[in-house]
Amino acid sequence: MGVAASRLSRPVVAAETTGDVRVRRRTPALVSKLLSTPVTGFPTITPLFAASFVPLVNTGLSGGPQMVRTENWDDFTAQVDSLASANYVLSCFTSIQSMNRTWYYGSFVPGTGNYSLLQTSDPDEFQQMFAQRQGSSTLVDFNIAWEQGQLYCSGYWLASGSAETQTLVWDMSFQDLVNAWNSLSASGNRMTRIQAFPQQDTTAFSALFEQGSGAYVLYDEPALPFAADVTGKWAGETLVGLGFDPVSGNLAGCWRDLVNPSQFVFSQDWDTLTAATQQAAAGGMMLEAMAAYPNAPSFDDYFEANLAPFSMGYGYAVALNGEIVANGTGYARSPLEAQNPSVPFTGDTRLNLASVSKAVTGIALEVLLQQQPQITLDTPFWPLIRSQAPNPDPSVKVVTLRNLATMMSGMVQEPNEGPISPPNGDFWGYLNTYLAQPLVGTPGVTYYYDNTNFSILQGVIEEASGLAYVDFVTQFVLSPAGIDPSIFSATPDPQASAALTYSGPDDTRPGFYWGPIGFVAPAGWISSARELVKIAAALRGTSVLPAAVVSEMLNDGIGWYSTVGNFGTYYDHNGSIGNGLNPPQRLNTCIMRLGEGYDIALVSDSVAPVDVTTLCIGAFQSRGLPASDLPANAVTVTAVAQAASYAPAAAPGAYVAVFGTGFGGPAQDWVSAIGNGDTLPQELNGVQVRVGDQFVYIEYVSPTQINFLLPSSAVTGFANVEVTTPAGGITTSFQIDGIVPGLFAYQLNGTLYPAALFAGTAEYVAATGALPGYASRPAKAGDAVELFGTGMGPTNPAAPDGVLLTTDYPTANLGAFEAAIGGLPAVVLYAGVVEAGLYQVNIQVPAGLSGGNQLLTLSVYGEPVQPNLMLTIQA
Repeated sequence: MGVAASRLSRPVVAAETTGDVRVRRRTPALVSKLLSTPVTGFPTITPLFAASFVPLVNTGLSGGPQMVRTENWDDFTAQVDSLASANYVLSCFTSIQSMNRTWYYGSFVPGTGNYSLLQTSDPDEFQQMFAQRQGSSTLVDFNIAWEQGQLYCSGYWLASGSAETQTLVWDMSFQDLVNAWNSLSASGNRMTRIQAFPQQDTTAFSALFEQGSGAYVLYDEPALPFAADVTGKWAGETLVGLGFDPVSGNLAGCWRDLVNPSQFVFSQDWDTLTAATQQAAAGGMMLEAMAAYPNAPSFDDYFEANLAPFSMGYGYAVALNGEIVANGTGYARSPLEAQNPSVPFTGDTRLNLASVSKAVTGIALEVLLQQQPQITLDTPFWPLIRSQAPNPDPSVKVVTLRNLATMMSGMVQEPNEGPISPPNGDFWGYLNTYLAQPLVGTPGVTYYYDNTNFSILQGVIEEASGLAYVDFVTQFVLSPAGIDPSIFSATPDPQASAALTYSGPDDTRPGFYWGPIGFVAPAGWISSARELVKIAAALRGTSVLPAAVVSEMLNDGIGWYSTVGNFGTYYDHNGSIGNGLNPPQRLNTCIMRLGEGYDIALVSDSVAPVDVTTLCIGAFQSRGLPASDLPANAVTVTAVAQAASYAPAAAPGAYVAVFGTGFGGPAQDWVSAIGNGDTLPQELNGVQVRVGDQFVYIEYVSPTQINFLLPSSAVTGFANVEVTTPAGGITTSFQIDGIVPGLFAYQLNGTLYPAALFAGTAEYVAATGALPGYASRPAKAGDAVELFGTGMGPTNPAAPDGVLLTTDYPTANLGAFEAAIGGLPAVVLYAGVVEAGLYQVNIQVPAGLSGGNQLLTLSVYGEPVQPNLMLTIQA
């Protein structure tokens, strides 16, 4: 990434002392860049809500409804407890994942009674609690959602004072749920709640029934027709239970007898729903049920739920409107490998693409036809390779390029879908033997999947172009697509460092290494997800092929397959190869052109119960609405996090980031607002933020992000965060803890590095030349290195709030800082605040480290900074 000049309004005089290597300096340029650049990535997950209102139960208590939003279960529990003391009870709640955490939303009405809350990852514990509460408490609402890699069940019980029983059905397919619904309804029960959740990329349902009679309806369908049917087909009943299916993007609901007044709202953001709830209360209604769903795909969270439990590691990359976001999880080399163990899998990890190579070959074939218009898809292939295969069986001479590319050649089907490398390394020897066999099917009619079709196309491209297949693809496909040929190539990494293949996350065997594959066209390309997705992105332009040719290729199935989905037609090719062990060690890859401008590449070193193409479609469709049907953009907040580590809490005196939409523009930091003075601004671009009862210092504002500095006097605990912009305002909440350390860091080729300087210099710790325009070099034993962070606790004396600093303020307890590099202790030489909100920590590189990237750890008062930070060490 690039680095920018410091944005402070005036320099702070640098001074050095020996011994503790203390340095007072202006904010390093790279840290300035990190604080004055919005976090890239998409989509921004703005929750939308569907909700149903029914008549308010009169409890004789005064007060309007209370709406609560929190970003974790503990905070939600605290809000339930607080409102219970003010005579409020929960009427319904829901949740949604965003920014890799789970947000909870609840509606409360006046009421009293003993209540119980439970959240557990053990479904048996939840059902035991349900059984124990029968006859004394009513399960008012429950929720099932993924959080931090586990499926959590949450419930709220309220003392009922009656012996009425409820029935809970659990973890069913929709058809099994329908069967249970029919049976229980026939025996005097009615469904009141429904939850849908992902299980191995299929939807599982749980539902709650209570004794009752009258009308009953159960329905599951895409969000838009669901909303229309609530007020149309099912207008004679009242919706009482509502759930969002994150696999299909459907809404599921249950209805009972019509009650008046009642109301259904759909596709509302939280502020709008809150206002609607207040208005409904004035009309004698309460919020009975609600479901949250994302306004855009949440690939990260979906793969965490549906792929991570089955894969040693995977990486994916998503492209939209010219921007690429890549991420990864798990290991490319397991912790048990003898050489280079515990290598993380990132969006930049190279993996064999297997049959995704055929999609690349399909593009290359179309490029060849553009270069040589005398050749068409309906040209027989044999004359193009006559010099290398002079004696085929006469019947194969009619097979066309189209027949080969669509797997409808009618030629002999080889065992195991055909070889991926030529026997004895003899490319043309194998093809001559194969082509000497007569057809066994009808070209253009008989379909079967066989790698040899594309091995023949490899020969066609070489003979017709005069170039080696790999050279042709590199020159005319990869380079025009902006792809790095050192990453996307047919040459595997050395076995000692390459990503390996496993049977899953619990595989204790050495991973399987895939060496070079001789038939590159069907199965031999190797790439990272980040480089692979650039092919699909390039097909949306004309750098590789004209738009009309791209359309023909995709719709005619020239190396690609099509699927009709909820949001359009998707085009893809997947790949999977494995060894013959038991269980097999098998990889799974895909490239997909999705709807609404999205493209995705996913590479996994293990196989999940379903193919990665199904996972990608599920992730893309796991929302309620296509983009074209979303409401107009409003001021929203999707997350509040510490600005260095993105932890869901921050400490007094630390930098905090607010992510959302509608914050206005253009992007601006606080340099011009400070001017020649030394006072930090509490407003930028008309944006103000109040935390608790204090206005904070606004460091940066963009349309989608606000960075601010908490005063050191901020009170720890759960605090309201009130954002005010020229377009409106919104209030959310945030946790403030005493110590929440984080280091400012940047990603380079998928690896996270701290913004680190050699003490007293402007030279960064990084590979030489890694940061264009700035000096950098690896660190060696004995070097003093400066790290920069925030949220690391009190200083002595205390640093003043709201002004630029002219001196440094040492930590109150240097012994509370512990650091290590590559597992070896690193002496902490100095720690203190050197600019407003900015901690500087000086450490000394220990002896005995190997060259390359080494894991850096730092903790303050026992609290660690973010994980997976790497420091580059000289070999």
